[in-house]
Amino acid sequence: MPITPEMLARARQHRRAESEQLLAQMYAPVFRMTRALIGRPSPAEHAVTRIMRRALAHVEKWRDDTDAQRWFLHFTTLEVRRAIDAAPVDPAQDLLLLHGPRDNIAYVAFIRALRALPVQQLEAIVLHHAAHLNDRYVAIAMDCSTAAAEAHLKAAEAILKTIAGPALPDRLAELSTAYRSLGPDAEIMPREVRAVVARDLRNRRAKKLARIAIILGLIALLAGIAWWWRTQSQ
Repeated sequence: MPITPEMLARARQHRRAESEQLLAQMYAPVFRMTRALIGRPSPAEHAVTRIMRRALAHVEKWRDDTDAQRWFLHFTTLEVRRAIDAAPVDPAQDLLLLHGPRDNIAYVAFIRALRALPVQQLEAIVLHHAAHLNDRYVAIAMDCSTAAAEAHLKAAEAILKTIAGPALPDRLAELSTAYRSLGPDAEIMPREVRAVVARDLRNRRAKKLARIAIILGLIALLAGIAWWWRTQSQ
């Protein structure tokens, strides 16, 4: 189901069903992109949850599905960069190895070389060759021009070719296959989406009740001051 104007309009009003549909549309691509780039299961899981929660806080600013897609791409990259800076990937836990042909020594060497790239070159390879985003969306995700994204991609390919040699297309094809197998499981996505939306609605109700309590408190205070003023004036 695509992100329709009707779905987005009702999600902007924080309707439960449409909010869940909106997140469900973007959950799988965000899940795979995050797991591939971060490489570590637990940090990737936490990053996906933060992205979904922040999406509901920004939904009112999106005018159409293109705005939504751009936001998800860019904010996912920001979350990924924070996680990558936090700690290196343990090869024994690298999701691109666990979901790829890890018995293939050439593939293992390729993934280790991929992880050693500067972060923007890593992003360019994964987004272009594994996620198969077009040049414009790669640039949006990386928050740079299409020319800069292309330069990062060419530089990364040149480095990886020194490792893979003429078999680079084979390694990139294996990377793409591993990327597609990163999930999410059919049972995980709806459960996680429902949990994020339910939490958001609870927080919004709590804030609304707090505002109402403050307003009623101010009304009571003003009424008390008025009553005291009248008694002092008599």
